[in-house]
Amino acid sequence: MKFNLFSQLGSTNSSDRLFFGFIVFIGLVVAYIFYNNHTPPVIADPAPASDLETKMQNLNIDLKLLDRISESGLEVFGDIPVRPASAGKDDLFAPGSGR
Repeated sequence: MKFNLFSQLGSTNSSDRLFFGFIVFIGLVVAYIFYNNHTPPVIADPAPASDLETKMQNLNIDLKLLDRISESGLEVFGDIPVRPASAGKDDLFAPGSGR
């Protein structure tokens, strides 16, 4: 049994076959070029940790400001811990809403 790619197209001449073959060949060449020219993404190296470590060692935090705020007589209003309360309107369409 002979397989003919152009059998379902009807009568074709040699120039149609040549054009079809040329299109297929160009597609294969372009696919080959894209496949071989693909470069993997470049991942940059992270900054060395030693720079961060030296900055953190030289960092001075003054915690006296927090002590002054706590001693300044701030008052706490409300309940501690906060008790949740219902807020908003009742759902009119909820089952058992009584309407």
